[in-house]
Amino acid sequence: MLDDSANIWFSEKKKTKATLYIDSQVADYFRQRKYLPSQKIIKENKDGSLVIETRYSNLIEVSYTIMHWVPHIKVVTPQELKQEIKSKVTQYLKQI
Repeated sequence: MLDDSANIWFSEKKKTKATLYIDSQVADYFRQRKYLPSQKIIKENKDGSLVIETRYSNLIEVSYTIMHWVPHIKVVTPQELKQEIKSKVTQYLKQI
């Protein structure tokens, strides 16, 4: 279980699947290391970008990692995670 975890917010049950787009500028980092729990590359695009899949048990488990890579990472699915990231970015922009 620890080997599959990417941070301290993990659980044994990884029930929600997320699909993420990783742009070519940072794709090599995701090829070399698993930044997200159960990260799996599902598509390598000709431009060097990636589509990856991950499973998580709660939003915090993935949202902090995604925020670290903004704007080079985009949530494709699920909508709930996409909305969480949008909310965090909006909150941040209000503060600056």
